Amino acid sequence: MQFSLYGLPQFAISTTEVFLRLHLVVYLTKIVGLSGTQAGAMVSASLIVSSIFDPFIGHYSDLMKEKLGQVKPFIMGSLLSLSIFIILIFIPDWIPSERVLLFILILGYQISYSSFLIPYLALAKELIKSEEDIVTLYAWRYFFGSIGAMVGVSLPFLGELFPAKNFAPMGLAMVALIILFAPTALSRIKEKVQKRKIERQSTKLFQSLLHLFKNNVFSGYYATFTILSIGLGVNQTLAVYYYQNGLKLTEGETSILLGVYMLIFCASIPIWVKFAQKKGKKLALTLGLVTMCCVTLIYPFIPSRNFVALYSLIVFAGVFTGIVALIDSYLSNIIDFHTYKQSEKKANLIFGVWRISDKLSRALGIYIAGIILDYTVYNSQSSYSIKDAFGYGVFLFLLAASIIFMLQKYNDQHHKKVIRILKQKNPDLLYKAEELEP
Repeated sequence: MQFSLYGLPQFAISTTEVFLRLHLVVYLTKIVGLSGTQAGAMVSASLIVSSIFDPFIGHYSDLMKEKLGQVKPFIMGSLLSLSIFIILIFIPDWIPSERVLLFILILGYQISYSSFLIPYLALAKELIKSEEDIVTLYAWRYFFGSIGAMVGVSLPFLGELFPAKNFAPMGLAMVALIILFAPTALSRIKEKVQKRKIERQSTKLFQSLLHLFKNNVFSGYYATFTILSIGLGVNQTLAVYYYQNGLKLTEGETSILLGVYMLIFCASIPIWVKFAQKKGKKLALTLGLVTMCCVTLIYPFIPSRNFVALYSLIVFAGVFTGIVALIDSYLSNIIDFHTYKQSEKKANLIFGVWRISDKLSRALGIYIAGIILDYTVYNSQSSYSIKDAFGYGVFLFLLAASIIFMLQKYNDQHHKKVIRILKQKNPDLLYKAEELEP
C-alpha cells in the first residue's frame, strides 16, 4: 500500500509529460501558428534554461528539509504552479507575436515540473524500511508512470470530441488528473517532521556540486545515464519513422505495436525488481544494458511488414527495456555512498543534478535524431536508411553506456558495506522510513 501510494502521483505527472512531449510542438505550430523551427527552438530552449534551475531546486529543498524537517509542502506547491502553467499555456488563444510570453509560461512549466520531481524522487529515501525496498518503490513509480504515458498518448481523442476548443480540453484533463491523484496520494504519506542534526553547517551549493562531481562513483554513473539517455532519446524520436517509413506500417499498426510494447514493458518491471533484489542491481542493469545493445543490432534486418518477426522483437525488447525501472534505484545507492563520503544528506541536490542530464541529453537526442532524419527520411538520394540509423546509431550510444557502467567498481556488496558503516558510526545520516496514515 505504501509503495503504490508513492507511485500514484507519477500517473498524473506522466500523463502530462508524455502528452507535452508528443504534442506541445504540434500545438505551437498548428494552433498558435509558429513555424516548426520556432516551436522546436522554444521547447528546446525551455529545457536548456530550466536545467540551470535544477541544482538550485535540489539545494534549497534540501535546506527546507534540514530547517523545517519536511519537504512535502515544497512538492505540493509545485503541483499548484504546475497546474496553473498548464492552464495558462493551453486555455488562452495565443498568437505568434506573443511567443515570448508563451516561452516564459513553458519555461515556468518546466521549472515547476522539476520542482515536483526532484524532491518527490528524494522523498522515496525517507519511505524505505530496508535498502531492498527502494527497488520496489521506484518500480511502482515506473509502473504508474507507464500507465500515465499510455493515457497521455490517448488524450488527443478529447480534441475530436470538442473540435472547436482546440487543446483546451486536454489541458483541463491534465490539470484534473494532477489535482485528483497527486495531492490525494501524497497526503497519505505521513512525512515525519524531524530536523536534521548535522554537526557542521550545510555546505554551500557550488561547494556541494564540486564534492559531488569529485565523487568518481557518481561521475561514472552520471556519464552512463547521460549517454544512455541520449541514445534512448534518439530511439524514441525515430521510432515512428522506423516503423512507418522503414517497415511500411500504417499509423494504426504503429499505434497498436507501440501499445503492445508498453504493456510488455509494464509487465516486465516486477520481473526485474525480483531479479535485482535477489542478484543485485548492478548485475541486473548490466544484463539489461548489454541485451538492449544486442537488440538494437537486429532492427536493421527486420523485413518490411513481417509481423511475426516484428512482434517477436517487440516482446523481447519490451522485456529488457524494463530495466530502466532500476536506474533511479541504483542512483539511490550512489546517494548513500555520497552521504557516507561527505557526511551530509544531499539527495535533493543529487536528483537536481540528475535532472540536468535528463533534460540536456533529451534535447541533444532530439537534435541528433533531426540530423539523422535529414540524412535518411528527408533525403531521397542518401545511401543511409532509417532502419540502419535506428539500429546502429542507437547501438553506439547503448554500447558506450554499457562499457562505462561495467567499468565502475562500485557494486551492491560495496553498498551494503556503506550502509553497515553508517549504521554503526553515524546512524543520523541514514534515510529512515516513515509511516502512512491508516
